[in-house]
Amino acid sequence: MACSSSGSFAIIPLGSLPSLAPGLNHQADDAAIAALTKQIFQGTAAISPADLPAALHRALSPDLASTSLPDPAAAGGDANSGLGFIHRKLPSSDVYFVVNSSNMPLATSLTFRAKHNRAWALSLDTGRPLGRQSGNAPISITLSPYQSIVFILDERPPNGTSGDPDAGLAGIGAGEVCTQQPGKTLDRFDGGWTLAFPGSNPQPLTSFTSWASLPGRKFYSGEAVYSATFRLNDASIPANRLFLNFGAGTPIQDNRRPGSAGIHALIDPPIRDAAIIFVNGKRVGSLWHPPYQVEVSPYLRRGDNSIEVHVYNTAVNSLAGQPARDYTTLNAKYGKRFDTQDMNLIEPLPSGLLFAPTLSQGNGRPACIEIP
Repeated sequence: MACSSSGSFAIIPLGSLPSLAPGLNHQADDAAIAALTKQIFQGTAAISPADLPAALHRALSPDLASTSLPDPAAAGGDANSGLGFIHRKLPSSDVYFVVNSSNMPLATSLTFRAKHNRAWALSLDTGRPLGRQSGNAPISITLSPYQSIVFILDERPPNGTSGDPDAGLAGIGAGEVCTQQPGKTLDRFDGGWTLAFPGSNPQPLTSFTSWASLPGRKFYSGEAVYSATFRLNDASIPANRLFLNFGAGTPIQDNRRPGSAGIHALIDPPIRDAAIIFVNGKRVGSLWHPPYQVEVSPYLRRGDNSIEVHVYNTAVNSLAGQPARDYTTLNAKYGKRFDTQDMNLIEPLPSGLLFAPTLSQGNGRPACIEIP
């Protein structure tokens, strides 16, 4: 028997419908059992145990209804939309892990089957709450490619009441797309950036390109530091939040053979491959996945400001520049115990910042759930 949140229920026959009365003298009561079965199930056919999960989802309201899910009864999300979720029920709350598994931004409105006094979003990068909403109204969000968020539904007091530890957070408005969409570009820094590798002086940067295309850096793996200074006066400091944006990345096609091993993110990122951002000497955060932006408002000041972006690539470039190994002596002593895995096919990968960062004005919400 499946019960819905509204209190109604549905009876799902499993295996086969009742047709015989119990006991040795069941023949006298078989007709009554058959009549009762017909009355209860009203022609509904019994299902197999394998079909039970789908039947439960049809009988119950959707565990997570979304405007991006064409079939809201699809368990765990829909492969075509890219939206997936996992739901865990705790003694006094419900936890939803929601993910955009596609390489495109996903705008959607979420309605949870679990009903609680309050819903709040949690960043998986920082562990901090990102926003909240009282009641059970739909929550509209935009997820960047491969972005995930945890929603916790519980019975804490409504917004702003005594005893609410998150009373300072902004509410997630019903029907509102609570997303950081950078607005007016305030500064591009195109002419003011320098690039420094370990052991060398900073050099003026005329364009943002891969380290592999720079003289002497084709096979370099390690760290490089991008630096810029800029000035903010009273007129150029908006009331809204300011973000350092590195670009959205470019979706790519999966051209591998079907069934290829390994995990492959289908996006060409603007940062290759990870970055740590400092503003005025203070660490702001790190970026290695979408969205490739970080809020810098609390670290900026009127007057001169400095930005440092420490970028790190992988060891592939260094490996690509190493000569082929000669295992003749090793094989002669121990026998040939392995084959090298196509080391001769390794090529340097794009590295560094591939697009000019921009300082952008956000939408002014102090706690918007797209920004980790």
